[in-house]
Amino acid sequence: MSNQPNQSSGLRHLILIPTEFERQLAATKIDALIQRSVEVQICGIGLIESAIRTLELVHAHRPQQVWLVGIAGSYVDELIVGQAYEFSEVCCYGIGVGAAEHYQSVNELGWSSSLGNGMQERISLTPLTPARSLLSTTAASANAQEAKQKLLKFPDCQAEDMEAFSVARACQSMNVPLRIIRGISNRAGDREHKRWKTMDAMRSAIALVCQQIEEANDHKN
Repeated sequence: MSNQPNQSSGLRHLILIPTEFERQLAATKIDALIQRSVEVQICGIGLIESAIRTLELVHAHRPQQVWLVGIAGSYVDELIVGQAYEFSEVCCYGIGVGAAEHYQSVNELGWSSSLGNGMQERISLTPLTPARSLLSTTAASANAQEAKQKLLKFPDCQAEDMEAFSVARACQSMNVPLRIIRGISNRAGDREHKRWKTMDAMRSAIALVCQQIEEANDHKN
């Protein structure tokens, strides 16, 4: 993969959404974005599919800015279910050795320095105040105990998803900036969907993206 600077095609904003389900939750707001010449595409679910699809889409569209937008589970009370937040850093959990209390990350194993491909377990994005860290996992937490075990390794992370780290790594390799906004649909580990606020979370996420794009356009103009 080339590390040459991205040559934009003129498209300012490429919005990536992991699933068609998430897209449909905010279809009206997303359709309004498309009418403003913002490209919206599905990047797929999970660390592998989202990385591959992101590379394909960035190569095809050459955007000036990529946004990853979707839902996530929160680890902390400060992130309110049904509301959306931007994240300034994304971390990765699940690539390494072992599971649960036996899990050791790539960095803990000392592998990162020898891989030679930029492997890391944290990627910094847009600086924010307050800073917010998102943890991308190979599988979402099935219960509160699993969420707690992940936090033992990444105590500063406030929410989890399954795509952000891969999308960030793909954008990093293509030298295109990425911003990540996630609507909080549930508490991480809570699998009782009747307590989730998925639609509110996704609509809040798209509304926040619209606000940020408008501010960016006003600043640029």
